[in-house]
Amino acid sequence: MRPAWLLPLYAWGVATVGVAGAAVVVVAHPPLEQLPVHPLPLLVLVAALVLGELFPIPVARGDATTSNVTISTTFAVALVVLGPLSVVLVAHLAAVLLDDARRHRPPLQMAFNAGQYALCLLGARFVWSALSGEAVLGGYSGFDAATLGAAVAAGVTFTFLNHVLVGIVVALSSAIPVERALVDDLRFTTETSVVLVGMALLTCLVAEHAIIMLPLVGLPILAVRRSAQMAALREQQAMRDPLTGLGNRASLQARMSRLPHRSPGTAAILLIDLDHFKDVNDSLGHEVGDRLLVEVATRLSSIAPAGAHVVRLGGDEFAVLVTGTGADARIVAESTAAGILDAMRTPVDVGGTRLAVQGSIGVAVLDTGTEAGDLLTHADIALYAAKAERARFSVYEPLQHGTDHEKLTLLTRLHDAVGAGRLEVAYQPQLDATDGRLRCVEALVRWHEDDLGPIPASTLVSLAENSGLIDQVFDHVLRTAARDAAMWRAAGSPVDVAVNLSARQLSDLALPQRVSAILSQNGLPPGSFVVEVTETSLLVDEKRADVVLEGLRQVGVRLSIDDFGTGHSSLRRLTDMAVDELKIDRSFVEDLASGRRDDVLVKTMVDLAANLGIETVAEGVQSEAVAARLAALGCDRLQGYYLSRPVSARAIQSMLVSAGAALPGWARASGTLALLPQPRRLHRTTG
Repeated sequence: MRPAWLLPLYAWGVATVGVAGAAVVVVAHPPLEQLPVHPLPLLVLVAALVLGELFPIPVARGDATTSNVTISTTFAVALVVLGPLSVVLVAHLAAVLLDDARRHRPPLQMAFNAGQYALCLLGARFVWSALSGEAVLGGYSGFDAATLGAAVAAGVTFTFLNHVLVGIVVALSSAIPVERALVDDLRFTTETSVVLVGMALLTCLVAEHAIIMLPLVGLPILAVRRSAQMAALREQQAMRDPLTGLGNRASLQARMSRLPHRSPGTAAILLIDLDHFKDVNDSLGHEVGDRLLVEVATRLSSIAPAGAHVVRLGGDEFAVLVTGTGADARIVAESTAAGILDAMRTPVDVGGTRLAVQGSIGVAVLDTGTEAGDLLTHADIALYAAKAERARFSVYEPLQHGTDHEKLTLLTRLHDAVGAGRLEVAYQPQLDATDGRLRCVEALVRWHEDDLGPIPASTLVSLAENSGLIDQVFDHVLRTAARDAAMWRAAGSPVDVAVNLSARQLSDLALPQRVSAILSQNGLPPGSFVVEVTETSLLVDEKRADVVLEGLRQVGVRLSIDDFGTGHSSLRRLTDMAVDELKIDRSFVEDLASGRRDDVLVKTMVDLAANLGIETVAEGVQSEAVAARLAALGCDRLQGYYLSRPVSARAIQSMLVSAGAALPGWARASGTLALLPQPRRLHRTTG
């Protein structure tokens, strides 16, 4: 880590040496005393130098940024060759200070720029004099083919010194190794510098023999400037998000490609994901959503520290790349993350509508051996953790890399599986406790990868919830279940279908309309579908959940409370939400026949539900004795591996056809229950 005082020390050192050297030359040989008898060529070149300094050439760097290469280089090199040295020093330093003052640059930068150009001019003149035989402090001299080599050497010296002096500043200010900064800069300035030095030689000839033709020399220079401007404009367009004006993913990748050359702790990235943005688009329209994104972009740009690169990755995802010196990057990143989240608390006024904006942020700091791709991966892992823990923001910790990296790899596989439609839907039967008939099936998403085997449903749902894929997964399950239910109904065997809602979906205000549209497209009555929610999920955002559930009720879909008895919701909510069904958790059911107090608890739940006009479903039925006891207690439907594991849609259709009306009731089964046939499973499952 370089000390903070090193950069100003270097800058003031260059300024002091350069300006002092220029002052010695000017005092020893005053410019006015060095003017030739016919000063017009010299004055024209001086004027061209000043204009060239004020109107630089923008050179695209490949990461949505540009570097300015001054046209004054051409005329400065020409004046170095033609002399006198004091004239070119005064002219160039005056032009530099004028441009710096116009751009309101700080004093240190102004001093450095003056010293830098003074050293470049002095070095170039010394090389010219050494090779041409002309005096260093001589007056106006001629130019011919004999001194061409000396002139080329002077031009190369001027551009090389300028490149090195500025490159060291870039390296010190950004903690990039000096050699890396020099190489990076050469990639983007060499071609333009070669053209400008070449034009300097032509300018010398014109000034010497036909000064009236000098404007013609400016034409190719203007062409170079115009070409560079167009290239920079095209790059900016390719590297910019057209909606917000921020950089895009390509610009972030270009910037990050240079990060591995930085020291550890000198750069960090923040990944920002907005919450509930889909609701804005669905309920208020994409125009309002776009205006919200523009406002968020404005806030991010205003909060981001100086030198940070703010980008929109797509949709409602943003990123901020920050840099610092030493370990400051982490401090700056954490402070920036906190500032962003605080700023988002202030509602956004969009067309008279006040919208609350919330988000999650993942932070990753450049570490030893970290590549650019690793940094993005680490930030994504931190964002995943922030969402899973419902934290304001999370900073990636290397000790967590093993487990989280596996999750992120699996998340990538899930993205691919969802996009390719590789997720399956299995159905677990729910049997009527009084007659053993198949009354309902629970639709369960299943994910199987050839090299990994079946992925646990809990892992799938967790990944989908924390990555924004849960809506796509749910829609896939609902569409598949609706299509299969329509097939069973067309075959003369209608059966109800239950689908599960996650906690995050209970905040999706557009969900009722989506469910209604899918059922309508398949010609299904809404009452034939049941949505299952857990007690715990209802507590995450009760007000928003109530709005979503009421919307589903208005659509006509039935409501089931899953895992009843394990959460902390009050009994009052059972009546407030107009619940249709309670699913008694397996923890109360599995040992029901063992004589434990579970018998009393289940009986209490069943009686409570019956008194409220609510049906009960017992899940986790693992034995004949448990099934018989649940039937005796008055439970309405039974579900569990003893009755059937989750099976395919065709297997359910076979069950419906083969069951018929001849199935004996549970009460008439003497010793052995009349169970449904056990069809072939889709694949091994974990529950």
